[in-house]
Order: sequence, then structure tokens, then C-alpha cells
Amino acid sequence: MTARDASCSGGPRPLPRPGETAGARQGHSSFGESSIDILTNGAHRSIVPLLQKKSMRDNKRDQLQGTLDLLVLRTLSTGGTMHGYSIAERVEQVSRDVLRIEAGSLYPALHRMEEAGWVKSEWDLSDNNRRARFYTITGLGRRRLAEEEEHWNRLAVAVNRVLRLV
Repeated sequence: MTARDASCSGGPRPLPRPGETAGARQGHSSFGESSIDILTNGAHRSIVPLLQKKSMRDNKRDQLQGTLDLLVLRTLSTGGTMHGYSIAERVEQVSRDVLRIEAGSLYPALHRMEEAGWVKSEWDLSDNNRRARFYTITGLGRRRLAEEEEHWNRLAVAVNRVLRLV
């Protein structure tokens, strides 16, 4: 784990035991799972959307990955080429420290999005002269972003309707 990973995830974590994923001991995501924390009055709560449609989201992991994809793709669409730590930092900054993407979720998600063709990456030097992988959204990624934004907006409208009933 690099210093960048430690600072992004809130500090160094112990190494996993044999057969254990890096984050399993402390409840952090393993490869392929998404974790986005909401910071509320000093407590952490994970985003787990309440409503799902079978056609687009068939389980909670898909919903969480879709939310993470939305945040990452939107950040890349407005911020240009960025390395992973900058993406996580930007989401936290724009959300006014309400959302934090853990490194253990971000980097597997970026890898998955690159395999899907939504982002492309290349190695370069960061501002502090460290080698880092920089990500850029692709045309296919922009189309995926539009789909995710549409889904998120439908979800937000539905939740709003329920909240207005109370």
C-alpha cells in the first residue's frame, strides 16, 4: 500500500491474513464490491439505495457499483484526466466532505471500468513526481454516464415522492 492509498483510505491498515481480502477484517470492500461512505455527524453510513428495478439493477452490489460508476465517470467528465487519488479527493471536495470513496473500492472499480471500455488509462508522473495511472473517460463511458445519471434521477424522484408522503 502506498502513502497515497493510506491517505485516501484514512490511514494504514494491517496486512490481510492468508486467505483474507485486504479489507475483510475491518469491514472494507474486497475486490469487485463498492463502498461509498456518507459522513453524518461524525458517523459513517454506506450508501445502499432503497429501490431497485430488476431490469437495470438486479442486486445491491450492482446498485452500489452503479453509484460508484456514476461518481467516478461524472468526476472524469468534468475534471479531465485524473489519477485515482485525485478522483477520490475531488468527490470528497465537491460533496463537501460528505462522500468518501475508499481506495479498496475505487481502484478495482477503475480497473473494471477500463475493462468495460468506459475509461482508458496511461502511466505518467503525478504532481509530486510519482508514477501514477491517469484515467480519462471514453465515448462509451460518456454514454454509460448518461445511463447512470438517468437511473439516479429516477431513483431520486422516487425517494422524494416517498419522503413527501410522511
